[in-house]
Amino acid sequence: MQKTVQKGFDFILLKRILFLCIFTILIGAVIYFFNIDFFLNMRLPEMTPEAKAANVVRSPKQVQYQQFLRKIEQRDIFAPAYKEEIEQAVKDPGPDKEKISKIIAGLRLVGIIAGEPLKVMIENTKDQQTFYLKKGENFLEGITIESIQDNSVILKANGESFELYL
Repeated sequence: MQKTVQKGFDFILLKRILFLCIFTILIGAVIYFFNIDFFLNMRLPEMTPEAKAANVVRSPKQVQYQQFLRKIEQRDIFAPAYKEEIEQAVKDPGPDKEKISKIIAGLRLVGIIAGEPLKVMIENTKDQQTFYLKKGENFLEGITIESIQDNSVILKANGESFELYL
C-alpha cells in the first residue's frame, strides 16, 4: 500500500481552526459579560461597626495604620499650613554649623556615576550608609547636592558650600 501525500494547503483544516477560534472567543465574551453584570449587581451585606470590631483581631501595627489613615482622610490637603507649623519652621532654621561640619567630615565621595543625569555615590562613614544622589537631591539633615564635577561634588547646607573629592 502506498500512502498518498497531499501537496498544497489544506483549506478545510484552516476553516475548522478559524471556526474553533471564533467560537472560543464568543463563548469567552459571553461568560465575561455575564460575570461582569453579575458582580456589578451583587451587593454585600453591610456590617455595623460593632460587628466589625467583634470579628476582627488587629495587631498594634494595624491599629496605628488605621489611626494614621483616619487622620489623613480628615485632613484637607489643599488647606494652608497651620500657624504653629510656620512659627516652628521660622524658629528652627535647621541644624547648626557645628553639627553640619561633623556630618560633612564623616562623608566620603566614593564615585561619580556617568549618565544622564550624573549621580554621585557618597558614603557616610559614621553610619556605614551609602547614598546614590543626583544634583538637587537632599540627604542627611538637609544637605543638598549643589553640583557634580569630574572628580568632586559640591554640597550645600545652611547656605554654606562644602566640596568632597575622589
